[in-house]
Amino acid sequence: MENKIHSFGEGYFEQGIGTVFKDGYHEQPFLDYWKGAIEYLIQRCKPKRVLEIGCAKGFLIQELQKRGIEAYGVDISEYALSQANPGIKPFLKRCQVPEERIPYPDGFFDLVVSLETVEHLHHPEMAIIEISRLLKPKGFVFITTPSPGTEAATADITHISVRYWQDWKKCFQQNRIRLRRIFPWVWSPEIGRLGRITEPLRTIIRRVYYLIRETFFQKSHLYLLGQKE
Repeated sequence: MENKIHSFGEGYFEQGIGTVFKDGYHEQPFLDYWKGAIEYLIQRCKPKRVLEIGCAKGFLIQELQKRGIEAYGVDISEYALSQANPGIKPFLKRCQVPEERIPYPDGFFDLVVSLETVEHLHHPEMAIIEISRLLKPKGFVFITTPSPGTEAATADITHISVRYWQDWKKCFQQNRIRLRRIFPWVWSPEIGRLGRITEPLRTIIRRVYYLIRETFFQKSHLYLLGQKE
């Protein structure tokens, strides 16, 4: 079923019908998975004003606001937005990206985040144009999306724009955003039996592993951080 007619309603968000979230989309699993990335983005980007595209129930918006960051979200799903905490609902808007213009002025945000969303869009290139418009000069964008051929890419019936890293990089470059890949160990360092002394070696091993995996098998999930020129 194409996502242009998909309602992204209760069945999708609560029962995981047609999606990878078979136990539903809930706050604590979201925070357990993304907490490290949130902390990394705050430290790396130092944003004062953030937009999330595909905010769903607003878990990220709520978490950022707890840290004193001005945060807003847009999503296509009326159901998901209706389930947001009442305290953050005024900061959330329904918007069918990219068919509709996101209702904020040019250069309004220091950071735009889109977690597992661009693969749902029929024309993600148009969404990237909007992201570039909304970002301040030197502003950041953080995108996550599955790579082709992975279980995450095929498990959701609404994934219609799953692309390789090189394709995303080219599209962002065309919109004056320099994009690079990062990996979860950046925000989730593991400590070996010998303590942090082993971390440099472990990091080198991981980098080589992911380079080989992506070069020959292209099976890695994509975590992409970009900065507008």
